[in-house]
This record gives sequence, structure tokens and C-alpha cells, in this order.
Amino acid sequence: MIKRDGRGHSYCAARGEILGPAQDGRKRKHLPRMFSLIKIDDLTGGLLDLSEQHAFTLRVDPANFKILSHCILVVLAIMFPKEFTPEVHVAMDKFFCGVSLALSEKYR
Repeated sequence: MIKRDGRGHSYCAARGEILGPAQDGRKRKHLPRMFSLIKIDDLTGGLLDLSEQHAFTLRVDPANFKILSHCILVVLAIMFPKEFTPEVHVAMDKFFCGVSLALSEKYR
């Protein structure tokens, strides 16, 4: 889980990793761009270019996609405890698994 210290810097509580304001800002810009590319009907086709970029240019380890999916689920559960029912949890988990699989497509 990402928390903030006294100076406003965010850090990963699980690993104790400090994320400076610049990194935090990059993440805020990256997430909306990432979600705008997702096409629900064809996840693999819709994320093909993004998969290629993460595999060949950025060289992101595909195991990180699953970790990110889990982190997003945890944050959603914390931020929206009443709305995050078991049904919503299953639906969101299924969606993020599909996104993770689509992003891992070019690694094969």
C-alpha cells in the first residue's frame, strides 16, 4: 500500500520504498493514459501496442502486472469499502487478470 510521510512523499509500505514527488506525478499521468487505451471488447487487440512497448522498450517484468492488479484491488477495497462487494471484487479481479494477460501477450 502506498502511504505518505510527513513531507508529502509517497512510499510503498510493504517494501519501504520511497517514491519522490516526481515519480508520484508520473504515476498520476500514466494511469489515465493506461485506462484510456483499454478496449473492453478486445483486450488483447486493444492493448497490443502497449504490450509491445512494455515488453521491448520498457522491459517490464510481466509478473509486475499481476502485482499492480492486486495493489489496485486493495486500494479500491480501502477507498470504497461499502461499494466493494464480493461481486465487484470478482468482476474487477477478472478484468485486471484479462488486462495482465493482454499486456503479457508480447512476452511469449
